[in-house]
Amino acid sequence: MKSSASPLKLICVHTGAIHVETFRPLLTALDASVAQDHVVRIDWLDRARTDVAALGHMSPELQAEIAAELTRLSAAADAVLCTCTTLGPVVDDVAALNSKVLRIDRPMMDRAANHDGTIVVAMCLESTRAPTLAALEAARQKFARDNKVAVIMCADAWPHFEAGDKSAFSRVVAGKIAHDLKAIANPACIVLAQASMADAAAQLQELAIPVYASPHLAAEAVVAVARQHANLP
Repeated sequence: MKSSASPLKLICVHTGAIHVETFRPLLTALDASVAQDHVVRIDWLDRARTDVAALGHMSPELQAEIAAELTRLSAAADAVLCTCTTLGPVVDDVAALNSKVLRIDRPMMDRAANHDGTIVVAMCLESTRAPTLAALEAARQKFARDNKVAVIMCADAWPHFEAGDKSAFSRVVAGKIAHDLKAIANPACIVLAQASMADAAAQLQELAIPVYASPHLAAEAVVAVARQHANLP
């Protein structure tokens, strides 16, 4: 059991430096005593996108590299959160053997899958499509509700994110979702598949259906896992 004088140690692995600004205050608000490390690997997302475009999936070499690093980091922490949805399948493989490692979108998918109607999934990157829909399908099987899935691609928003213009990025994401939602029958909720899209949720409140973003739910989950591994209440 960890001493109460020893802080919990969390490591977040990001594929964009901007995510540090999101997760550091979230984790601090949940438990100010938590020690945080934030590792940024922009190259992993770049390489994953290249692999998916060329091969339809991440290369075995990249998967092995990511898995090895997540495993190494977990030895130095009470929990490790990977905040990149595209890397989700690799995180799942590691998490199956190492319960300290968490995939960012699992808690969000559980919330979304527990609705009847159409679950609307919004994303910006094609490389995110397969891992996101696979995670949602696993959650749907768990809850067995009367629902289906529709996808809204917000690809035109991504250049704003890459340019560091969070305001324009969120505005374009929200606008695309609001526009395309009109053609979707019986929408039950909206899933913002990528952590970077979370700020768009505030601009979608007038739609009067739940909008799920992954950062807060994932932060709650990773703190809970860390406390469990440290044998703290």
